[in-house]
Amino acid sequence: MKGYSDSPKSGGGRAAGSAGVAFAGGFQVNVTVPSGLAAGDYAVAVTTQGKRSPGGVTIAIR
Repeated sequence: MKGYSDSPKSGGGRAAGSAGVAFAGGFQVNVTVPSGLAAGDYAVAVTTQGKRSPGGVTIAIR
């Protein structure tokens, strides 16, 4: 698992492009993946209002 952070706290200055309710109790979050990101599996976490999403979610970059 590789690590990458693009949040205001990490100096990236960019957060999710948008988020919204996809269905009752579920949210869709749209993000932009940096073009220079090396291939691999990356952990995905969302933080809002001081709360962080549960672990175990990944995105595969090929």
